Order: sequence, then structure tokens, then C-alpha cells
Amino acid sequence: MAEMSDEELFALRDAWYSEAAKQTFETLPTFVKSLKDFPGHDYNTTVYAPSAAILGMAWSMAEYFGNTGFQASCIMWEFITNWMGVYHNKPLKLVNYADMLYPQYQHHFEKTITPDTWMWLQEQAKKKLEESGYACDEVKEHWKSIIDGKVPFGYTVRDLTWL
Repeated sequence: MAEMSDEELFALRDAWYSEAAKQTFETLPTFVKSLKDFPGHDYNTTVYAPSAAILGMAWSMAEYFGNTGFQASCIMWEFITNWMGVYHNKPLKLVNYADMLYPQYQHHFEKTITPDTWMWLQEQAKKKLEESGYACDEVKEHWKSIIDGKVPFGYTVRDLTWL
């Protein structure tokens, strides 16, 4: 199969994702098999095919359970933190830059971290300083400043739970 243009690839991806949103428990096995058996998989399609399969499962489960948007966001975070080991048990933030269009979301773009995140950073800095013999002096000094209470990179610590 000839290499697809970006336009063809994105059209295929969008078609797969559109089909994923229509899946039920009954149709899902056939859908997943069609994704697996797509002729001419390449570096890009081997990302979009599993993504479409996962979306199909998520949509069919959400339909079955009647999941809310809030629950869908919890599912997304569960997936991110459990699929990507680098994110497991670490404080994360997802930024939707479209929110910059609305003044009521200004707090989303302030350089603030929660007290829990600050405490986690200080604990990690202490742990790394104690365990790491390979870090350069500049990194070690940065860790020490965090341990000593200096919030890095111009951030401030603020409880954001009320927002």
C-alpha cells in the first residue's frame, strides 16, 4: 500500500474515531478486528487504531453505565496515569487553551500549584537529593531550594479547590 498523505491519514483517523463513538458491546469485537486487520498499517495508523479501539470501548461502556462528563474526565485521568508510567502517582494538570477565550477562566492560567502539589515536590526533591549521586550541582541546588521552601519558576502555592 502506498504511503498516505497527511490529509488521507487524518481522514482515516477521523473516520475510525467517528465509528468508535457508535460502538456497542455487540459491535465492538468486529470493529476492533477491522482496526487490527487494516491493510498497510504504518507508524501512524498503529497509534490511531488502538486509540480508536479504546475509544470504542469507552463509548460502549459509557453508554452502558450512563457515565456523566465528570466521570468521563475521571476515566481520562485514570487512563493517562495508568497507561503512561511517567505520570503515575504524580500531580498533573491539563490545560485547555480554548479557555483563554473566557475571562472567568483566568485562574486556569495563573502560575499556581496546590498545597498538595507543593508538598509532593518538596518530598520528591528531598528523596532525590538523598538518593541521587549523579545529579549536577545546579540540579542539587535547585532541589535544596525547593526543600528550603522556595517555590520554583515563579509559581505560588494556593488552594484551588474552591475554583
